[in-house]
Amino acid sequence: MYHLEKRLCTHIRNELRYIIPAEIVMTHYKIRLENDLQTIRDLLSSVANQVNLSVQNAVNAIMVLDKDALYNVMLEDPEVNRKTRKLDSLCHSFIARHLPAAKPLRFVSSVLRLSIALERIGDYSVTLARVGVRLEQSPPELMRKDLQKVSNRSCKMVVQAIKAFVEEDAALAKETARMSRKVDKRHDKFFEKVSKEDNPVVLQVVRLLTIMSKLERVSDQAKNMCEEALFVTTGETKAPKSPKILFVDEKNNLHSQLALLLAKKSFPDTGKYFSSGWAPENTISPQLEEALEMFGLELESFSTTEVQPFRQAMAEYNVIVVINGGPNPPLSTIPFHSILLQWNFDENMAIEDLARILATKITELMTKLCGTEAS
Repeated sequence: MYHLEKRLCTHIRNELRYIIPAEIVMTHYKIRLENDLQTIRDLLSSVANQVNLSVQNAVNAIMVLDKDALYNVMLEDPEVNRKTRKLDSLCHSFIARHLPAAKPLRFVSSVLRLSIALERIGDYSVTLARVGVRLEQSPPELMRKDLQKVSNRSCKMVVQAIKAFVEEDAALAKETARMSRKVDKRHDKFFEKVSKEDNPVVLQVVRLLTIMSKLERVSDQAKNMCEEALFVTTGETKAPKSPKILFVDEKNNLHSQLALLLAKKSFPDTGKYFSSGWAPENTISPQLEEALEMFGLELESFSTTEVQPFRQAMAEYNVIVVINGGPNPPLSTIPFHSILLQWNFDENMAIEDLARILATKITELMTKLCGTEAS
């Protein structure tokens, strides 16, 4: 595209120089260049704001141990990943179209690195949420203050860092970078408090978990390197994941089965769907039979599945949807990388209303997981 524009400019200068001055042609090119740069700036700011909000939401939810809010943080992460992939694509297109040099080249190179950093921050917020849902109680007051201060300062740094980058404010960039010293000091004081605990086992566990966390991050980065090696060698890009979703209710003969069928009908190519119950019945619900006829749903064969055999395999599911499970659904511990959602409905709800609400919730879920292109 760039070479075509260059040849066109040359042709205009040589053949139509008395009609259209070269300055006008170059002005048009500069406007297009700046428009493309602004599009990248806008998306970069959008991603930064979203990951920053995810961190804040995760920390705030940990403070009050709001597990539903923590699961929602996990559910928002796929959108961040989609935006960072789009940001990468815009940068690559910019390079191909404009063949930038000097400042524009430095800008787009930095955006590609910032995109990786922002995606990692998004991953950190998910890790915060995954650990948070496994806490038995909210953090003690002594630690709560430290956690909140580190969170506030870190998030403020992200906001100011992106602002400095987009607005090309060197003074703000230097000022923001110095803020990391305060975060480091607060982090050190936090561990000092932990080390003063009477129980040495607690400190030992914290240290070992920190070591394990860093080792896992090394593995994650190695995986990313493999994906880049594949891209350079074959042009193969990371394929979008098809989420595995398990619908669970008590009897597995109405709500979970209906949710399964509606998901398969609306999003047959996007996800993989399963259903089970913690006390399944072998007879199909009359309401389910009514729904099959009313909405043209196909049930090849009816069978119920007890959730018990799924316990060891539950880690395979990205999302586990518990329907009418009450405050403490009778499930085993939710796997670390799985998201738990609880949908509650009136047991006496008309089947057409139940199907409509289920369809809406499934659409919202699949849009969050896979974007508006989910099908």
